[in-house]
Amino acid sequence: MLKNIVLFTICITLLFTMTGTSFAFDENELEQLQNTNKCCRCDLARIVMPRADLSGAYLSRSKLYYANLSGANLSRANLTETYFDYANLEGANLSRADLTDAELYNANLSGANLSGAKLLGAKLINAELPGADLQGANLKRAKLQEADLSEANLWYANLKGANLEGANLTWVELEGADLSGADLSNANLSKAKMWGTHLTGANLSGANLEGANLEGAIWSDGRTCGAGSIGSCKFE
Repeated sequence: MLKNIVLFTICITLLFTMTGTSFAFDENELEQLQNTNKCCRCDLARIVMPRADLSGAYLSRSKLYYANLSGANLSRANLTETYFDYANLEGANLSRADLTDAELYNANLSGANLSGAKLLGAKLINAELPGADLQGANLKRAKLQEADLSEANLWYANLKGANLEGANLTWVELEGADLSGADLSNANLSKAKMWGTHLTGANLSGANLEGANLEGAIWSDGRTCGAGSIGSCKFE
C-alpha cells in the first residue's frame, strides 16, 4: 500500500508539472468569490489568501491546488468535492464545513479546526493534521493512509470504515470515537487515549499500541477492554 501511495504522489506531481495546464488561478473567478462568496467549479489554484474570511462560502468542486489559506475562516463552507491537494490550511477554521468527497492529498492542516466538519469519503492521504481539532467530525470512509494525526482531538468522531493504514496517531485523543470497520493496520497509536473507543471489526494488524490507554474500549471482536488495559486490551 505504501508503494502505491508513493507512486500516486509521483504521478500527481508529474501531472501538475508536465501537462499544459498552468494551475494558476482565474482572476475573474477570484473576483467573483470576493464579491459573492460563491464560486462553484472555479479554478483558484495557487491563490494566496491567508486569514481570509470565507465563512459560509460555496466552493463546491473548485480547484484549490497549492492554495495558501493558512488561518482562513472557512467555517460552514460548502467544500464538497473540492480539490485542496498540497494546499496550506494550517490553523484554518473549517468547523462545520462540508468536505464530503473532497481531495486533500498532502494538504497541511496542522492545528486546523475541523470540529463538526463533514469529511465523508474525503481523501486525506499523506495529509498533515498534527494538533488538529476533529471533535465530532464525520470521517466515515475517509482515506487517511500515512496521514499525520499526532496529538489531534478526535473525541466522538465518526471514523467508521476509514482507512488509517500507516497513519501517525501518537498521543491522539480518540475518546468515544467510532472506528468500527476501520483499517488501522501498521498505524502508530502509541500513547493514544482510547477510552470508550469503538473498534468492532477494525483491522489492527501491525498497529503500535505501546502505552495506549484502551480502558473501556470495545475491541475488534466486540469484547470490552477492562481496567489496566494499557498497551493491550485486557478483557473484562
